Parts: sequence; C-alpha cells; structure tokens
Amino acid sequence: DATDNIQADDALKERVDFMFTKQKKTISFKKIAVGLVAVACIATVGAVARGQIAGLSTNTDHKNQAYTISELNNYADKISDKISLPDKLNDFDFTSGNIQNIDKLDENASKIGEYSELYAQYGDLTVTVHKYDEEIDGVEYNLQQGQSKETKGINGIGVSCRADKYLFAPADYKPTDEEKQMEENNEIFISYGSDSREEQIFTSAGWEQNGLVYNIFTFSDVTFETMFEAAEQIISQ
Repeated sequence: DATDNIQADDALKERVDFMFTKQKKTISFKKIAVGLVAVACIATVGAVARGQIAGLSTNTDHKNQAYTISELNNYADKISDKISLPDKLNDFDFTSGNIQNIDKLDENASKIGEYSELYAQYGDLTVTVHKYDEEIDGVEYNLQQGQSKETKGINGIGVSCRADKYLFAPADYKPTDEEKQMEENNEIFISYGSDSREEQIFTSAGWEQNGLVYNIFTFSDVTFETMFEAAEQIISQ
C-alpha cells in the first residue's frame, strides 16, 4: 500500500489510510491538511479527480518555526508577500506557526512535485495558506455533497464553510445499517483504527485571495458564523 511509506504520526496515519481506502473506490486523490498543533488535527480539504497525484507527505522545516505573528508573517514571504495574518482570530491569540514543505506523491509514494504551505495556530483554530495549485485546488469536490455547507461574500470574496461529520472507530468496528447508509450518502466519513468509537464534527472555511488558497479548520464545536468572522479578520488584514 502506498500509504505505508508516508511519514506521519499514528493518529494521522489512521486517517490517511482511511482516505486512501475511500478514494480507491471513487477518485484518484484526497487531500489531507495537517494541523501543526501538538495533537495532530487533520481534515479532508479537497479532491483531485485527474492526474497522477495519489497523496501528500508533509515535512516541517523547524528553522521556520514562529511564536510571534510578526515572525511568521516574515517567513510567509517565502510563499507570497501578499500574506499578512492577524495576531488574533476571534478571541484566540496566535500561539505558533511555521512553513511546511509538502511533497506530492504518486501511487508508489514517489515524489512527483512539491509546494510550501503556511500553518498558523490560534487556540482551537488552524489556518493554512498556500499558492493556488491547479492540481490540488482546480477541481470541484464531489465526495462531500451530503454534508452541511454555506457560502458568504466577504469584501467581494466568496468564503465557503462546511461541517463534515466523522466517525472514528476501532479496526474491527461493524457500522450499523444507518451508518452505512449515511456513508453512502456522503453524510459521514468513517475512519477505522482508533482506540474507541468517537464522533466528531470537522468545521472548515476556505477561500481564494490574491492567488492564494486559505483554509481555517477545527474539530471544536463552532458555528459557521464564527468561521465567517475569522475569515473576515484575515481577508480585511
């Protein structure tokens, strides 16, 4: 399996394995965004329905680790001089951030490309920014139709919010008929390999601005309005 060669912590590996299993039935790629918090926070961000990309491998450059927002904004010039993040998002202070180098992998886990992505942590909110990449960002997402979503215009920019339901379960877990139907309807994602059964809502907001792709995400219980407010603070920065 191609995922066996991807370096990741155990919690992330479980979810990467799940996404590879899921995508083999339907598409050629499922992007996993990795939060830089101490406990890995991952999310499904998008799907690529064409090309040779089969996965991503994230490599953190600790030389670019930042603990002040001014320091991180200086590092952000490596991606674009258009990036300027605030020192607060809603009531959360900026705590840490860095620039991560992400390898594009084929089905044999061989590197076929790369790009850089900025990560910033604000309490329970993680922000990522990378240059628009046609291979990753240039297609419609069609695996998540059954989940909640809402779009709002902020200063002329369309921001999309979504709430995706995840069920993390042990490897030998047998989903109920209802859960199987929900998965078939794209109303829930089931990930096997956790120590116990746990349901979580993954909430995210995303938009494009100045040739950059921004995402905010969290597994905490937040409203779309909270996510839109955070997005507005970044857009207006």
